[in-house]
This record gives sequence, C-alpha cells and structure tokens, in this order.
Amino acid sequence: MNKLLIIAILVTATSCVPKKTVHAPVAETDTIPSRLPPVADSIRIPDDPTIVIAPATERPITAAIPDCIQKMISDISNDPVQNPPRKIFSYTYKGQIVYYLTSVCCDQYSNLYNDRCELLGHPDGGFTGRGDGKFPNFQKEAINEKLVWADKRK
Repeated sequence: MNKLLIIAILVTATSCVPKKTVHAPVAETDTIPSRLPPVADSIRIPDDPTIVIAPATERPITAAIPDCIQKMISDISNDPVQNPPRKIFSYTYKGQIVYYLTSVCCDQYSNLYNDRCELLGHPDGGFTGRGDGKFPNFQKEAINEKLVWADKRK
C-alpha cells in the first residue's frame, strides 16, 4: 500500500514539471509546414522526463519567417479565398533569401519580396506571362525552393 502511495505521489510531482523541447535538425530541402503535427509523436528521454525530442516538422517556424511575411500571411488569411489559393515560397536568389507570392489569377503579376517585404518586382504573370522584365532568369537562377505557406481554406 505504501509503495502505491509513493508511486502516485511521484507520478503527480513529475507530471507538473514543465517540459523542455529539443528540435531535431532539418534538411535544407525540407519544406516549412503550415500545420504542426501533434506532440504525441515525440520521444521522451527516460533519464530525464522533462525533455521531449520533437520531430523536425514540429519546430517553431515563426522565427525563420520574417515578421513582415507573417503579417502578409495574416492579411491574406483575413481576405476572401482566392482562386487559385495563394502560396508563398522562399528561394535563394543571387545570394539572398527572397519570398515569392503567387498571383491571384490569370493575367495578374506574382510578387517577389526581400526579407524586409520590399517589393523587388514581378518575375512572372501579366499579359505576356513574363512579369515586369526585371527578373527574366528568375526560374533558372532561383534555388532552394521551400513552401513557406499555402492557403488551405476552401
């Protein structure tokens, strides 16, 4: 009886301890998820029940995305759903990280932003489909494509 009481006290005491999360490294080719998986898929360290090793896809992604891009995502999420739904990709282009926002339809320009959300230009779209002409080789020179966000609303 005493052993059961001690076990119950230990379980209660350790379940109230805050848990630290350690995130696994992510390969450079991984896409950034728009929704995180449940913590149930995580691994607990037997020697230290306060440490949880979370899968790489569960890592906080907001730190990697500039605040202005997060605001852009929030603004688009508050607008009516577009057809096709909007997406934001990141690329490495001429040594810098850029963000590509898909166009809302047909002859509309797509937008290319730097990490401060300054509009750099329009690599494609418009009546010709070739954008504004400032980035004629963007599709050939842009590397490391990563999906940052996709509007999943219907």
